[in-house]
Amino acid sequence: MRRDFWHTLFEWWKSGGRGRSLRGVYESRLADAARGAEPEDIRLLTGEQSNTAAVINGQFFVKLYRRLEQGPHPEPEMLEYLTESGFSFVPKLLGSIEFRRGRQASYPLGLLQEALPVEADGWHYALDVAERFFDRVAGQKLPEAAHLPGENGFSDDPAPAWLEEVAPELLSMAHVLGVRTAEMHRRLAEADAPDLRPQQSTAADADALADRVRESLERTRPMIEDAAENMDLGEGALPAEDGWQRAKDRLEALRERELDGIKIRIHGDYHLGQVLRADGEFYILDFEGEPARTIEERRRRDFPVRDVAGMMRSFDYAARSELMAFREREEAAEAASGGDLEDGGSSAGEAAAGDETAPSPASAATASSQNDVPEDGSPSGADRDAEAAAAADEALDDWTEALVRWCQLLFLDGYGDTATGAADTDAAAADTSADGEGEETAPLLIDLDEHRLLLWAYLLDKALYEVRYELNHRPSWMGLPLRGLKRLLAEPADDGRPKKPVLL
Repeated sequence: MRRDFWHTLFEWWKSGGRGRSLRGVYESRLADAARGAEPEDIRLLTGEQSNTAAVINGQFFVKLYRRLEQGPHPEPEMLEYLTESGFSFVPKLLGSIEFRRGRQASYPLGLLQEALPVEADGWHYALDVAERFFDRVAGQKLPEAAHLPGENGFSDDPAPAWLEEVAPELLSMAHVLGVRTAEMHRRLAEADAPDLRPQQSTAADADALADRVRESLERTRPMIEDAAENMDLGEGALPAEDGWQRAKDRLEALRERELDGIKIRIHGDYHLGQVLRADGEFYILDFEGEPARTIEERRRRDFPVRDVAGMMRSFDYAARSELMAFREREEAAEAASGGDLEDGGSSAGEAAAGDETAPSPASAATASSQNDVPEDGSPSGADRDAEAAAAADEALDDWTEALVRWCQLLFLDGYGDTATGAADTDAAAADTSADGEGEETAPLLIDLDEHRLLLWAYLLDKALYEVRYELNHRPSWMGLPLRGLKRLLAEPADDGRPKKPVLL
């Protein structure tokens, strides 16, 4: 769209924003904070978005929806409540526009919100700091004392020092986002408007979730098996045969559990790309929900752990996709140098020999062809190169696994501590018992330690969707979600309290 369109739209918005067509009426609302502004600097936004957007004067973000549906739109609805409730970590809603046909039919067209001083979105920030992480650990092994998160799921222990030294940004991000996510959910759990107030969960909720995930499981398995016949997925990439049945057993166990929790309005499409880093903080945005769902579906209440699972999977994706990119850069650099890496690189031959006279991979291969087995029976230069390269790859996999699992644990710890902590001071002070003592009024969201089976089901649902998406759009990326799916299917079919944490 041309800049003069946005200029005209903003001026119309300021003037009261009401107009009539042959089919209906256009109406808008605008906060006082935007009424005096003149649309001078207009920056059009591009990218993979489900809407059309522009930033005006660096202060206002205008979004127009491309897909029009009848009914209240979840984004202005949620932002209006969060803005009025004082939640600081979303952009403030400043206006909205809709088309009305008759008294009942309304179609949301777009919104106006505060423009944040963006440093990066959460996805690209995570990729950037993950790139630094891999640069720091390249060529190193995990410390001998390294350990992954403990066997009881949640832990009060801080991240180990050996990981803090090489991944301080990602670990901090994970914990902060856990806190912010729980703060958002607690605020939504306090809503009292009819379309926003929480609902108590029922047995039917567990049945519906179990049915949906089982159907997804049965749809995805043959797709993976077909792909394995046509693609090289690598040794050990596929889930174990008995894992599929264990997952079905766990889903049946979910039906039998009493889900003592509440359902609230949630974000619904929660991942690192829906977070902005601005002024050193993280802000949550894009409350449209999953674009493929109808407005009615996106406005339904759900368990908060659905958002939790989405963000946990996103941390996994960020780390493993950057690992892929790191390896591609290393291969390109080696190819450009003809196989000889500079000092400080990862030349397997130099690492094995430990001096400047070590043969290059090419010369080692030539020597091996002339003398297949050295007289002393030791590995040839080419063999040493291959073994060292394999060891370096394995070390990178170990570092990545540690990074992902600690990020997920810190996210869960930040979320769990905040979701089950004391209510807001103002709310607690407003409610007093008969003897005058304050009582906590904010509802308990959900105890993740008591509802691991529910979290596992949402993680499985997400991983199955990711596998299908990658198979259909980016087959070479299927290994990313497949690793998480494999671990999810390896979880034991018990009462929903696995001995090891569900960290994927």
